[in-house]
Formats: sequence, C-alpha cells, structure tokens
Amino acid sequence: MSKIVEKFAELPKPLRKPLWKWWHKIMNKYDQRNIANFLNYGFDYLNEEESIQLKNQDETNRYCIQLYDHVVNKADLKGKDVLEVGAGRGGGASYITRYYEPKSYIGLDITESSIDFCNNYYKKVEGLSFVCGNAESLPFEDSSFDFVVNVESARCYND
Repeated sequence: MSKIVEKFAELPKPLRKPLWKWWHKIMNKYDQRNIANFLNYGFDYLNEEESIQLKNQDETNRYCIQLYDHVVNKADLKGKDVLEVGAGRGGGASYITRYYEPKSYIGLDITESSIDFCNNYYKKVEGLSFVCGNAESLPFEDSSFDFVVNVESARCYND
C-alpha cells in the first residue's frame, strides 16, 4: 500500500479519484482513535526561529500544521469566508479556524465518510463546517468566498 501512495501522482488520472476515496474510507473505518487528522506531508522551517507558536494540543501535528500555516500566513483571514477544497480529515481546517478566526470556514471533500467524521469530530469549533463535493465542480455560487485554500489535494483531480 505504501508504494501505491508513494507513486499516487504517477497513476493514470482516472484511477486517482476512486483510489483516493477508497483510501479515505479505509482511514475513516480503522482510525478509531482519531490519530490521523492531517493527510499532508508537512513542512519544516530551515531556521528554527521561524517556527510558529502552537498550543500544546497541536504540537503532535506541528509539521502538518506548519504546511497549512505556510500557505495562509500572509493572508488576513479574520472575519472572512474561507473555503478549503480537499479538506481530508479536517485538521488543517480546524487549525486555520482556531488560529486565524475567519467568519466561516467550509471544508469540502469528495469522501462522504470524511465529511461525516469532520462534522462530528470538529463540531465544537465555531464557524467550521464540512460539505461533500467535487473540487472540479464546486457546489457554490461564484464569489461565495473571500479565500480558497488547497493543500496537497490537486494531485487527485482529473483536470
């Protein structure tokens, strides 16, 4: 399995989406302790002084969180409407909502079991919600969001 995940981006495009949905379903079924809330590879700063300040509860996911932070840290998200396309298991959505305080944050993912997990696991994070949908055919009106976030999910898209 690790070889398939490693070579995922090299698979034929029509196989990527079904394989990714299958992988999410497996994770949602077997990760009963909710350990894997991030699905990205993570990011580390070359210079330790650049590392971000995290609450103790977030330290175990530092590298995954730092990738999300690296993507959004130049944007003013406070009080804005944000969409994350490819939210996976919701860890990044939770981090951004708790630390950057957008008015609303919607995490979209193609796997219904991931959306069910996220809406249950993160229900106490104010302003955060999750919807099932396809990144290549978004279920929202134009200009519905001030910012769109996408972290390492584009490799799954056919186009």
